[in-house]
This record gives sequence, structure tokens and C-alpha cells, in this order.
Amino acid sequence: MMKDRVFISLLCGISLFFLIPLLHSGIPETHDGQAHIARFAAYYQAFQDGQFPARWAGNLNFGYGTPIFLFYYPLPGYMASFLHLFGITFEDSFKFLLAISFLAAPIFFYLWMRNLFDKWVSFVGALLYGFAPYHFLNLYVRGDVAELMAFVFVPLVFLFLEKNFQRQTIFLPLFGGIFYALLILSHNGVSLMFSPVFLLYISFRSKTKKAFVFS
Repeated sequence: MMKDRVFISLLCGISLFFLIPLLHSGIPETHDGQAHIARFAAYYQAFQDGQFPARWAGNLNFGYGTPIFLFYYPLPGYMASFLHLFGITFEDSFKFLLAISFLAAPIFFYLWMRNLFDKWVSFVGALLYGFAPYHFLNLYVRGDVAELMAFVFVPLVFLFLEKNFQRQTIFLPLFGGIFYALLILSHNGVSLMFSPVFLLYISFRSKTKKAFVFS
């Protein structure tokens, strides 16, 4: 356990180093960052107007409104609205969600890998997953907070699937289902891409039909 904590601390330290630019005032210049922040504000206004779940963004589309929330992934907007209740600005909420997603992804990947491999293999795998160029693209070029958040829940689904294969209880599939739902809510495209991967993983790791059904 002590070595696991060392490796997790290393992952945190490396992640924090790459997050230093977010400490500056303002928001980084990204493709989608300003659009996400505007939608965060629209989510918060929708909740103030009594919408739950949010469906209509009344302040967007040059003030004419738009039903973007009918198909837009809602979890980042819900979390940003919750943070705004405590006085955190939408800009800081955006940066906080970027940072916590970038930080958490390799840690949860490491915890999943530790159920299958030794510490060094798990650490290297977490480095390759958490610091893949695509994550930096989402962080500082696209500003896609939703995709970064989705890649937090992908290893969590795998983690609880693997734990359920090792020791079947009623709670492990329940938590796995919750994280799968959060994956869908954070980014529907990523969830669609990984759903067949989850199914293949269950098929490969299940030793009995019962294990397959209850995964």
C-alpha cells in the first residue's frame, strides 16, 4: 500500500506540473472554452428559472434561446452550476473541472491496472493514459471539459467490472452502473465509443455465464 501511495503521489505531482498554466488569471485561449462557460451560465439560469432537468437555454442564440440542452451532455454544466452556488465564477469552475478531470484520470487508471498488473506496469500504463497527447489537446487546445471528464469515468467502469469478476457482490455492479451513467452524462460520444469495449471486456473476463449476466 505504501508503494501504491508513492506512485499515486507521483501521478498527482506530474499532473499538477502540467496544470500550472491554469493558475494564471483568466481562461486559456481554446477552441471551445468560451462556449462551455456560456453554456454553464445558461445551465445556471435554467435552474434559476425552475427547469429540472434543464431543457431550454434562454440566453443563448443571441437572446432568442435554443433547446441545446436536449442533446448537449449535461454533467459538466450541472457540476459548474453547483460550484457557482458557492460563489465560484463560471470561469474558475471551468478551470477547476479541467484540472480535476486531468488529475483524476491517470489515478483511476492506475487503480484499475493494479487489479491486473504489478505497480510498475500499472504506473507506466497510467502515465500513457493520463498524459496521452489527446488529453493535452482537450486541455489546452480544444478546451473540451466534457471529454476530459468522460475519460475519468472510463477507468472507473473498468475498475468496478474487474472487482466484480474477482468478488461478486450486489454493490459492485451498482457502482459500476453509476459510473457508466456518469460517463454517458459527461460525454455521449465517448460513452458510445467505449460501450462496445466494455462489452468485449466483460465477454473476455467472464469465466461463467452468471458472471457475464451480473456484470
